[in-house]
Amino acid sequence: MYHELWMASIILMILGTGALVVSALFGRRARRKRPYQKCAEARVVEIVGVPREGNHLPRTGFQNRLAAVLEFYADGRPVKVTDPSDRYPCPYRLNESVPICYNPADPQQFQIIRKNRYDYLAPAANAIGMLLLVAGVVLFLVYATRAAR
Repeated sequence: MYHELWMASIILMILGTGALVVSALFGRRARRKRPYQKCAEARVVEIVGVPREGNHLPRTGFQNRLAAVLEFYADGRPVKVTDPSDRYPCPYRLNESVPICYNPADPQQFQIIRKNRYDYLAPAANAIGMLLLVAGVVLFLVYATRAAR
């Protein structure tokens, strides 16, 4: 009976460690898919109407699009940029925090960070790994207290 507890605890700890390694790999993969490596939290300071480009009107008939003006700090300097996406209505609210990555040489070149599947899988694998590790340690402690009797 006690050897099964010991074996189960070791297997759970190995699986937990493996899940933590997978979590680290998923996090690294998510960061590598970004076009620029410098990241910041931008704040929506204003929403402005910007004329649509081109001579055609979209199906909605709106001639202007609502664009968010984002402000962030690049190397200690405040930078204001306008969201280039052509969406109506504006998907952001005033004072909303938006994660972005930007080019350190030219902070006007930026991209809003959209979550991909690796951004969701990394914390899930991390939670599973921690749960398995804790379960393995608890089983090992149960084994150790029973074997000492």
